[in-house]
Amino acid sequence: MPDPATIDPVTMKLLGKLKILAKHTKTNIDLVKMTDGSGYAEQILQELGHSDNEEIVLIALKLMNRMRLIEAPVDIVLEQAAEENERDSNIKGAA
Repeated sequence: MPDPATIDPVTMKLLGKLKILAKHTKTNIDLVKMTDGSGYAEQILQELGHSDNEEIVLIALKLMNRMRLIEAPVDIVLEQAAEENERDSNIKGAA
Protein backbone atom coordinates (compact mmCIF):
# COMPACT_ATOMS: atom_id res chain seq x y z
CA MET A 1 0.00 0.00 0.00
CA PRO A 2 1.42 3.39 -0.90
CA ASP A 3 2.28 6.03 1.64
CA PRO A 4 -0.86 8.19 2.20
CA ALA A 5 1.18 11.25 1.19
CA THR A 6 1.68 9.74 -2.27
CA ILE A 7 -1.88 8.56 -2.98
CA ASP A 8 -3.09 10.04 -6.23
CA PRO A 9 -5.98 12.52 -6.30
CA VAL A 10 -8.34 10.11 -8.08
CA THR A 11 -7.92 7.50 -5.35
CA MET A 12 -8.41 10.15 -2.67
CA LYS A 13 -11.61 11.31 -4.34
CA LEU A 14 -12.91 7.74 -4.60
CA LEU A 15 -12.11 7.13 -0.92
CA GLY A 16 -13.96 10.28 0.10
CA LYS A 17 -16.98 9.43 -2.00
CA LEU A 18 -17.05 5.87 -0.68
CA LYS A 19 -16.85 7.10 2.92
CA ILE A 20 -19.93 9.26 2.38
CA LEU A 21 -21.89 6.58 0.51
CA ALA A 22 -20.94 3.86 3.02
CA LYS A 23 -22.66 5.78 5.82
CA HIS A 24 -25.95 4.77 4.18
CA THR A 25 -25.01 1.16 4.88
CA LYS A 26 -24.09 2.09 8.47
CA THR A 27 -20.41 1.44 7.67
CA ASN A 28 -17.97 3.98 9.09
CA ILE A 29 -14.74 3.99 7.10
CA ASP A 30 -11.49 5.03 8.77
CA LEU A 31 -9.62 6.74 5.93
CA VAL A 32 -6.26 6.53 7.71
CA LYS A 33 -6.60 2.77 8.09
CA MET A 34 -7.69 2.50 4.45
CA THR A 35 -4.23 3.67 3.41
CA ASP A 36 -1.97 2.05 6.01
CA GLY A 37 -1.58 -1.38 4.40
CA SER A 38 -2.94 -3.26 7.43
CA GLY A 39 -5.52 -5.31 5.53
CA TYR A 40 -8.32 -3.06 6.74
CA ALA A 41 -8.91 -1.68 3.21
CA GLU A 42 -9.30 -5.13 1.72
CA GLN A 43 -11.74 -6.17 4.46
CA ILE A 44 -13.90 -3.02 4.12
CA LEU A 45 -13.87 -3.05 0.33
CA GLN A 46 -14.85 -6.72 0.21
CA GLU A 47 -17.73 -6.06 2.61
CA LEU A 48 -18.94 -3.07 0.59
CA GLY A 49 -18.61 -5.13 -2.59
CA HIS A 50 -21.69 -7.03 -1.39
CA SER A 51 -23.79 -3.87 -1.11
CA ASP A 52 -27.14 -3.48 -2.89
CA ASN A 53 -25.99 -0.03 -4.01
CA GLU A 54 -24.41 -0.25 -7.47
CA GLU A 55 -22.37 2.94 -7.01
CA ILE A 56 -20.81 1.61 -3.79
CA VAL A 57 -19.94 -1.69 -5.47
CA LEU A 58 -18.34 0.02 -8.47
CA ILE A 59 -16.29 2.38 -6.31
CA ALA A 60 -15.20 -0.54 -4.11
CA LEU A 61 -14.06 -2.45 -7.21
CA LYS A 62 -12.21 0.57 -8.60
CA LEU A 63 -10.44 1.09 -5.28
CA MET A 64 -9.56 -2.60 -4.98
CA ASN A 65 -8.01 -2.38 -8.43
CA ARG A 66 -6.19 0.91 -7.72
CA MET A 67 -4.84 -0.51 -4.43
CA ARG A 68 -3.73 -3.65 -6.27
CA LEU A 69 -6.01 -5.87 -4.18
CA ILE A 70 -7.44 -7.37 -7.37
CA GLU A 71 -6.43 -7.47 -10.99
CA ALA A 72 -8.96 -5.79 -13.23
CA PRO A 73 -10.06 -7.23 -16.55
CA VAL A 74 -8.41 -5.53 -19.52
CA ASP A 75 -11.57 -3.61 -20.54
CA ILE A 76 -11.79 -1.96 -17.11
CA VAL A 77 -8.11 -1.03 -17.21
CA LEU A 78 -8.52 0.50 -20.68
CA GLU A 79 -11.66 2.38 -19.61
CA GLN A 80 -9.85 3.70 -16.55
CA ALA A 81 -6.87 4.81 -18.65
CA ALA A 82 -9.19 6.61 -21.07
CA GLU A 83 -10.89 8.42 -18.17
CA GLU A 84 -7.53 9.48 -16.73
CA ASN A 85 -6.32 10.68 -20.14
CA GLU A 86 -9.51 12.69 -20.62
CA ARG A 87 -9.10 14.28 -17.18
CA ASP A 88 -5.48 15.13 -17.97
CA SER A 89 -6.51 16.71 -21.26
CA ASN A 90 -9.20 18.77 -19.51
CA ILE A 91 -6.70 19.95 -16.90
CA LYS A 92 -4.12 20.92 -19.54
CA GLY A 93 -6.78 22.60 -21.69
CA ALA A 94 -7.95 24.68 -18.74
CA ALA A 95 -4.43 25.92 -17.96
